Amino acid sequence: MLQQPSRQDAQRQELDVPIPIPLGIGLALTLLTVVIVPERSYLGELLFERGFTQYVVIYFAWVVAAFTGLKAYKLAIEQQVANRAWVPGSSYLKPATGPQVAQLYENLARSPHLAPARYRRALGTYIQTGSARQATEQAADDSSFYQSASGASYAFPRILVWAIPLLGFIGTVVGISGAVAGFSGFLDAAADVDSLREGIGNVTTGLAVAFDTTLLALLLSVLVMVPLSLVERLEARLLLNLDIYISDRLLSKLDEPTEERVSDVIRDAVAGSIQAHMPAPEALLQPARDYAERAASELAQNFIAEVGPVREVAGQLLARLQTESECTFERHQSLAEAIARQHDVQQTAVTAAIDELRTATAMLLGELQASNADATARLQDRAAELAQHLEAAAAALDQRVASIERLAAQTAELAQLHASVEGAIRDLQTGNKLQATFDGVSDRLAQLKPVLEQLRQPRRIILMENNDE
Repeated sequence: MLQQPSRQDAQRQELDVPIPIPLGIGLALTLLTVVIVPERSYLGELLFERGFTQYVVIYFAWVVAAFTGLKAYKLAIEQQVANRAWVPGSSYLKPATGPQVAQLYENLARSPHLAPARYRRALGTYIQTGSARQATEQAADDSSFYQSASGASYAFPRILVWAIPLLGFIGTVVGISGAVAGFSGFLDAAADVDSLREGIGNVTTGLAVAFDTTLLALLLSVLVMVPLSLVERLEARLLLNLDIYISDRLLSKLDEPTEERVSDVIRDAVAGSIQAHMPAPEALLQPARDYAERAASELAQNFIAEVGPVREVAGQLLARLQTESECTFERHQSLAEAIARQHDVQQTAVTAAIDELRTATAMLLGELQASNADATARLQDRAAELAQHLEAAAAALDQRVASIERLAAQTAELAQLHASVEGAIRDLQTGNKLQATFDGVSDRLAQLKPVLEQLRQPRRIILMENNDE
């Protein structure tokens, strides 16, 4: 019977540090610091004369230091426990229900530490399922749970480390505001330059003192943050070593049933169940064989009885089909003869039509040739007549051209005469004695001018052809 895990084991809190413990330790160490440190020393002035934030900063620093110390102590113990040989290294852990596996589980259940608890959970899965693969998956899930729990356990100290420098800045702001307020009041009451110089010195001293809070906060945050980071790294290293130990020392020794062995077990169980609860095959087959023989004989008899009428009907159908086939053959033969006779008649008619078409074509060709000969003769006569008319028109055209040439020569002569007359007129106009002659010649030229203008105009020659036969 597997033992039930404890609440701390079930929540994977073997490495957690309860928060009230470092809070109480930090308070005690803060009070001890107040008692031990002298008030008149520089450290006393730095701690006790710089405002209320110094006490809170010291308390937070001691809380983080206490958490880091407790965590380091737990990790050192768990590392020593993990280095022990919890699993025998000389034998395999099989079968899962064997006494050796049960004894190992009991030994692991007696220890409350982290390494035995992780061994025990993986071994418990192997005992319940009998599968090394399931145990490996359980170990992997367990590792992821511890990684998440480890990251969550450092949330509170990280918040304190982040708050320490903020408190230092708050103290500095409070100190600066107080110094500036005091300087404003001193300026109102200052009477001479020496008093003013003394007031400025007090203000600068107050500002320097105010920055001491930031100095202390930053110094303490660095002092507690570095060890906290180292402890967190040690915890991650411990969890990694546990994963390696479980894989090498436990999971590699577990037995995984093969598929052949599982199939053999299933086959044997099925065969045993069949033999125990079912009769022999011969006893089951004999009634079936007898029933099959009887059914076969009855089927043969019924078949013969049913086939007789079917055979008679089939004979009648065959005879009828033969008669119909003969009738159909005779019809086809008579139809073929009728088609042949019709083909001969059509062939004769087509031949006669072709002969008639040839005769009509020959007659038409003769008529066309005769009509073409008459038309050709008429065309030749017409062409001769046209040639004669063209020759006559050409002769008339030559005469007209000759007359036009003569008219052009006369026109040129008239133009020369007109030019000479105009020259004479110009000569006559130069003398007063020839005035009467000039007037007479001018009258005649005026009479000749219409004729000359008419002769200068262009002429159009029209050739008329007589088409009368």
